[in-house]
Amino acid sequence: MELELKKECLDTYELGEPQTLTQEETAETIVPDYCPDIARIISAEGVVCLHGGTEQDGVTGTVRVTVLYTPEGEGGIRTLEFAMPFTVETDGRSLPDCAALLAEDGRVFTGCNVENAAYGNTLCAERTALVKAVSEGCRRFTKIAIASAGSAPYPCGACRQSLYEFAPELEVLVTWDGNVARAPLGELVPHGLGPSSLGR
Repeated sequence: MELELKKECLDTYELGEPQTLTQEETAETIVPDYCPDIARIISAEGVVCLHGGTEQDGVTGTVRVTVLYTPEGEGGIRTLEFAMPFTVETDGRSLPDCAALLAEDGRVFTGCNVENAAYGNTLCAERTALVKAVSEGCRRFTKIAIASAGSAPYPCGACRQSLYEFAPELEVLVTWDGNVARAPLGELVPHGLGPSSLGR
């Protein structure tokens, strides 16, 4: 049995245009020794976890896969979980600024910078992800990850306030040029304003 995971658009990260080459691992690396005989795959979901790297050297990571299946010669439904390593090499162009907002229910909403010739109308990646989430009926969030290049991409003041409105306890993770840092949103927005600040 083979599982093909060939997608140009991942559930947790989107590229504006094809600009990467993926180094495929061997079947011996991807498929665990304990992989059972599977009669039928009901569903398969993957979560992309970036481990590190730079624009020059490429990015390494793991896709954590959960497969819901029915086994050969047996009844019932089983779950199989395993990890697939990958390496991505860029073609030298910078990846766009992007953000991934994790909801309390496990959904992930992604966003990128939406530039505008009138600079004040530009929408940052963090608010793009937040607007997508709220428009889908999601209001509770636990973490946001923001990626860029050159310097730590902490949210701007407008994004901090927008996030604080829905998730004052949000954990903020930022990554740039192979570096990773984190901070609670409450430290980035001291004495922030939220719904509780409004008079009733």
